[in-house]
Amino acid sequence: MQRTAGFFLIFAAVLAGASLLIPPMNEVGLAIDLDQQLAAIEAEIDGWYTAQGLFAAGVLFAAMGLVFFATHVLGLEVGFLAKFLAFVGGVAALAAAVSWAMLVFDRFGTLLRIREALAAPDPIVSMVFGYTLLGALVLLSLVMFRSGYPAWFGWLVFVSSAALLGLFAYDLAWDPLWAFAPMALMGVGVFFAQPARMRRPRPV
Repeated sequence: MQRTAGFFLIFAAVLAGASLLIPPMNEVGLAIDLDQQLAAIEAEIDGWYTAQGLFAAGVLFAAMGLVFFATHVLGLEVGFLAKFLAFVGGVAALAAAVSWAMLVFDRFGTLLRIREALAAPDPIVSMVFGYTLLGALVLLSLVMFRSGYPAWFGWLVFVSSAALLGLFAYDLAWDPLWAFAPMALMGVGVFFAQPARMRRPRPV
């Protein structure tokens, strides 16, 4: 379960990053207004659908990785607080996946629906997605401290995800891709490190 969680988190970051390499995502990102974005999307509509599918898959794998990590922690000999934080973090990750599915649905429609989705995304669902995804990362980074993972990995994930959460709470302006940076760090730590609570004592 531990290595599966780490692999899923790393794979999620790879999928999300790969989505940016597909035309017209670069053109959409550099466009100065909505009309330019739609023109770029219309010129590469198949690429747009592919990129949205890759990013959605990245969010799904991220949620699964966070849930698997939470499940892994629940099986360790840790205290009630760590298990409680792991449970809440896992639930938050599932909520993030559901809210992103709601946001991305219209991005697979006609150009008119894509225009509406880009011009006025549902503010409540967008807020839920940001808080639940970043909140899950913050909570589960704290769990890393409580379950015996190397402290420096926990600090890297906690500081980066908490900074993104603070930025999001300040003005709700962020790029969801940013969340995959602490997620990838967490994935590397979970995949390669063995928590102290799982290490067997050396024979005397």
